[in-house]
Amino acid sequence: MIFLIFFLVLFVASLALFKREESSNKIRTNLIFSFLISVLITGTYQIILAPDNMNLINQKMALEAFLTGNPDTKELNREGVNSLVTTLLDKEDVQAGELYIVAKQLKNTQEYKLSSKLFDKIYKNFSQDLDGDIVTEYAQVLYIEQGRKFNKRVSQLLSQALQKSPNNPLALTLKGLYELEQGNFSTTIDLWNKAVLYLNSEKEKNDLKALIETVKKRKNQ
Repeated sequence: MIFLIFFLVLFVASLALFKREESSNKIRTNLIFSFLISVLITGTYQIILAPDNMNLINQKMALEAFLTGNPDTKELNREGVNSLVTTLLDKEDVQAGELYIVAKQLKNTQEYKLSSKLFDKIYKNFSQDLDGDIVTEYAQVLYIEQGRKFNKRVSQLLSQALQKSPNNPLALTLKGLYELEQGNFSTTIDLWNKAVLYLNSEKEKNDLKALIETVKKRKNQ
């Protein structure tokens, strides 16, 4: 009913405008133009204001507030973010990029549990098309979400990531850390020495070099 009223208001307003600007012998043309304009605008608003689209808009607004707000504001918007994640997980025609953008944003704000759910969906639906960098991020999120512990799943993901992107410094670093936990000191040193070559930050390079020296000392004990 609200859209019918909106249509009628638009129709009358546009017809009045045309009548002021056109001569009386173009009434039929005015009627056609008024009708088309009203249909177009009403249809556009009906699409935008449809319940599903309004929900999605509200969810995305909640995500923005969740990512940029203070801790209190963040918690107030958590329900909306949870709803957005559920919507994306249930969406049949969801795109990899659509999932990845939100997964990355949540990862960067240390919301690893929510982020891992979206990475799960990405990997399940698009594993054959993913590059090593995204697979590495998935492994990292799982590793942190599980209390910074390695399991078979994370190890497999790291191996896949290095097959696709053998020079990814994060994958090399995490794989080295896994090998360290297994007591494979030489393998860890080799992986971390390679990772140093591809790190961009001098601080990260120096920090990793220091860890390499620590592992060397443990190896020689």
